[in-house]
Amino acid sequence: MIFIPKRPTAKIPKEFRGKSKTNRKIKKILEELETNDIIEIKLGSQVWQKTKLPSSDAQQVSGNTAITGVLRLGDANFKIDGEKIDRNTYFRDSVFGDLNWTSEPRANNSPLQIAKCKFKITIVNKDLGVHELKISHDPDRISGQHNIPTTIHWGRTLNSFLKKNNVTGKTLKLYYPDSEGNPFSIIIE
Repeated sequence: MIFIPKRPTAKIPKEFRGKSKTNRKIKKILEELETNDIIEIKLGSQVWQKTKLPSSDAQQVSGNTAITGVLRLGDANFKIDGEKIDRNTYFRDSVFGDLNWTSEPRANNSPLQIAKCKFKITIVNKDLGVHELKISHDPDRISGQHNIPTTIHWGRTLNSFLKKNNVTGKTLKLYYPDSEGNPFSIIIE
């Protein structure tokens, strides 16, 4: 075994240090992109709507097809200030951006981003109470194939309710909490 003692490394004198090589044009473009993607969401406001809920989101499938167990958060032609939302960033960064996101490792894929959130659920005028649901965001699904990267997982209790109560074709609305500490709301009518 060879022992090599630690030695202090010499610092480069200030007069020899170069200027930052950041291109000003690139920096300006990045700043514009960052500020343009931020959408201010007011407390209690409706942040999304999906009309004509498809059978897959309503957990109604035929034959031997397995239910998905999730609500796919696509753009659904939902607009803010006249502009259609970008489903690739809107839900993860704007609607649920303040949640505590973690990474869930997956075999042969990059990690899945996961957060848990409380939702007050009302389905066809029936108050089902508050449920903590998992939200997942898969950056690998963002591609030119129009995949939906963000989903809400209904959970065992709501999946069971939806199987027994067909809401296919109904309208689903998602609301931001009306005050800090309150849950999001999902209303299907």
